[in-house]
Amino acid sequence: MPRVGPKETAHSIIVLRVVRGTSNPGNDEFRDFRIDIEVFVPLTQWFIKDSNLRPFAIMGEIHRSLNNKTIDGLGKMVGGDF
Repeated sequence: MPRVGPKETAHSIIVLRVVRGTSNPGNDEFRDFRIDIEVFVPLTQWFIKDSNLRPFAIMGEIHRSLNNKTIDGLGKMVGGDF
């Protein structure tokens, strides 16, 4: 768990963690990495003018932005559900 000190502002924090990396079984020149994305939202900022709560809106946007996209140096991002 990342250490986040006390904050004076009420901004959301997004943390990316590389959890593990394994050799790709189909091609040993490649590695498969698992990246976890954690979203920390202050309780005062959870509600937005939408039917969705802010943490879920942020996670949904991250998923739409990264899923099946190719990133230089990393390769194709394939995401799961949140």
